[in-house]
Amino acid sequence: MNFKTSFLAASLALGSLGSPALADAYYGDLSEDIGESQSADSSGLYMSIGVGASTTNDVKHSSLNHTTSGNWTGETGIGYRFNKNFRLEGSYAFNHFQVDNSNLIEDVSVHSKLVTAYYDFTSESNWVPYVGFGLGSSVVVTDASYDGVEGTGIKQVKLGVTHDTSSNIDLFGEIVWQSLDEVNVARDNTATRNGNDDTVNMDSFDQWKALVGLRYSF
Repeated sequence: MNFKTSFLAASLALGSLGSPALADAYYGDLSEDIGESQSADSSGLYMSIGVGASTTNDVKHSSLNHTTSGNWTGETGIGYRFNKNFRLEGSYAFNHFQVDNSNLIEDVSVHSKLVTAYYDFTSESNWVPYVGFGLGSSVVVTDASYDGVEGTGIKQVKLGVTHDTSSNIDLFGEIVWQSLDEVNVARDNTATRNGNDDTVNMDSFDQWKALVGLRYSF
């Protein structure tokens, strides 16, 4: 047997002896080592930000319905994940739209503070669907000639999906339904001078929003 043959035989023998030993010595988590994301399964603080478009149902005031246009929206929040399924978030949401063919209101901005509870469904993939329900208060800012700022209540329901990545930053997309209560947008100055307190109210209205965003887990 020549030297090359002897060397090859010895290498194969050592390899066969070393492989089981290496396998027995490994105690790590293979899913973590290959980069599987753990962010959806851990508890702790996170931040989120999303932007998108919205559509507002017809706005009614002075017994007339008015269509809307120029709808856009955004939301940012800080939340806490209790486990892989439940989280709670406080957020600030902004909506803007224009009221068409109205002599009283043209621009409307809605500034909302909300607390939303979320449930993330268990998923075997990196796509995790979720639902959310929130309540809060809104400040409605208009260009009405007298009362330009008014507070009201708001509620929302969310349906979305998170793309769980291998880092602290996850991606999400969601559809949101929001409902705002009645808003006092202006006062009839003529009626006020005559001793009355007649106000012009904008009836409760709904908004549908579509947002995409990022969620950063600390």
